[in-house]
Amino acid sequence: MVRRYDPSLVLYLPLEEGSGNIAHDVSGSGNHGTVYGASWVDGRFGKALSFDGDDYVEVAHDSSLAFTSEDFTLTAWIYPTIVSGDQEIITKGRYEEDGYYFVLDTNGRLWLQINQNLAHQSTYSYADISANNWYFVCAIRNGTLGYIYINGVDRTEVQENITNPTTNTRTLKIGRYDSEMNYFHGIIDEVRIYSRVLTQLEINLLYNTGVLRYTSVPMIARKVA
Repeated sequence: MVRRYDPSLVLYLPLEEGSGNIAHDVSGSGNHGTVYGASWVDGRFGKALSFDGDDYVEVAHDSSLAFTSEDFTLTAWIYPTIVSGDQEIITKGRYEEDGYYFVLDTNGRLWLQINQNLAHQSTYSYADISANNWYFVCAIRNGTLGYIYINGVDRTEVQENITNPTTNTRTLKIGRYDSEMNYFHGIIDEVRIYSRVLTQLEINLLYNTGVLRYTSVPMIARKVA
């Protein structure tokens, strides 16, 4: 059993199962995912899931994933095999309603979009993503602004002021939009959601060494009772 040090880590899918149709959440929140069609392959760390354009992972709605005024951080390792059209990495909600969306677009940009009743606020990265390469990608909501990090570096290009989305009860999708579109092509590994802003140190540790693989606490000596 994995000890949970950080209560802000509300979803962590290491995707180490290697078989079956369940992606287990080891954050302690119980936000397990159901795998639809994606194949188990070697990933950035151990195993991962490969998506070929009609696959996805679905996580049931939980209040821990339904951010309204809260800050949050979304992270994953991705290996896109094509960069064409919009491809959803992590999505909860619908564009015409509310929610949040972490997307790779046709120009190789990442964007975080937050919706509130047809009002869309987007944060875009520079066009850094190309096919057949691994990237550690991170989308952050910090107050009224969003940020996009790629391989540990802040690559935010465009920011729109964020208003609070209304709560939605839709399932969370990995590799697909809420309806059957915007499928991801490639490999996704190590999906995490935090209910706070990760620090630069934490982002660097996740990217450079993976020491935060099962906790978001840096390697600091702890008193043992």
